[in-house]
Amino acid sequence: MLVGREPFAGVRFEELRYLQQHRDPLPLRDVVSSVPEELAAVVMRCLARDPALRWANARELKDALARSAGTSPAACLPEAL
Repeated sequence: MLVGREPFAGVRFEELRYLQQHRDPLPLRDVVSSVPEELAAVVMRCLARDPALRWANARELKDALARSAGTSPAACLPEAL
């Protein structure tokens, strides 16, 4: 949504699975340089091929998004019910 396309846009369906498993997507800031660096880092971590390198849970992601926006996590997104 930040760059207006999917990480592996324009490839055939058959190639998509291979690319997802063997190649990293282009760095977000290489696609759209106006994306803030901290936000780009948060998004790229979401796209990590190795699950161990992704956010451990939604709370960590929420906190990282809040920090990248310069706000407190409590003010950024609603708490779970």
